[in-house]
Amino acid sequence: MTVVYAIIVLGILIFVHELGHFLLAKMMGVSVEKFSLGFGPKLFGKTIGETEYLLSAFPLGGYVKMFGEGGFIEGGESHHPETETADATETVAPVPHVLSAEDKARSFAHKPVLARIAIVIAGPMFNLIFAWLIFIVICMMGVPTVTTKIGDALTDKPAARAGMLKGDVITAINNKPISRWDQIASGVTASKGQPLTLTVMRDSQTIPFTITPEPRVSKNLFGEKVNGYAIGDSDYYAAIWEQGSGPAWVARHRMTATDYQAAFDLYLSQGYRLLEVSGYTINGTDYYAAIWDQSTVPAWVGRHRMTESDYQAAFNDYASQGYRLRQVSGYAINGVDYYAAV
Repeated sequence: MTVVYAIIVLGILIFVHELGHFLLAKMMGVSVEKFSLGFGPKLFGKTIGETEYLLSAFPLGGYVKMFGEGGFIEGGESHHPETETADATETVAPVPHVLSAEDKARSFAHKPVLARIAIVIAGPMFNLIFAWLIFIVICMMGVPTVTTKIGDALTDKPAARAGMLKGDVITAINNKPISRWDQIASGVTASKGQPLTLTVMRDSQTIPFTITPEPRVSKNLFGEKVNGYAIGDSDYYAAIWEQGSGPAWVARHRMTATDYQAAFDLYLSQGYRLLEVSGYTINGTDYYAAIWDQSTVPAWVGRHRMTESDYQAAFNDYASQGYRLRQVSGYAINGVDYYAAV
């Protein structure tokens, strides 16, 4: 599917680019003979007015063919300037092609220099304008972010020891207003273990807390140990279920492990099958999930909170039963690594 998505995105960019050439050529009175998405052999074509619109075999480019773009200059050679031979010994000179006044008016080569420059640069300019419009739409719609509302205050963590509770909303760190969870992570990291003053909103009341982040060792993508600081861990799951009748699908997000297991059991009892489950990291805690499926009932098996040895045993067991591993991810609870799989 990645290749398909890449072709679709590239096709949109190519279309916008060639549309720029096409529209400016029309505005300047140039006759456009072909408008093609892709190049190479024609897959599909339809002529509308004077222009043939094409879908070609190789979706890595496109072109706009304008009248007079590759020749047809008065006094010059024919459109196909290759020589023709009457016999093996005699060469016939190329036949000049003289344009009529009407042809000159529609010819790219006979347009003023500034008009030709405008047609040529219209393609990249349309791409820049298109990107600008996309950014405007994104800014108007906004980008989903994790809020500063606490999902859970884990026991024996600095946040819980300071008295913070589930549902508290952190509004400032060291009197600096914040509104996103990543700002909390940045503030904790920048503290270097020094005490932080967190301003919390609870039941319409503003309460200050002083919290000292505790050292924590985690691993980066390359398996290297990274020293950091944390005030707590919040672990959430996101999942989608689907079934053959009733609502086509049900989506839930920001679920704790307990919420996820309860939702899993509930929707399974209602006839939904788990379509996909994934995890994400908050405060540096990583989670994993996995899926097995097979052609006979049950169609899939889901397991979570497995240790490394549990996961390996489950992998071998389900593989021997004809299941294939659909997805696997991992997470850590109190420093212990766990796996989940489907």
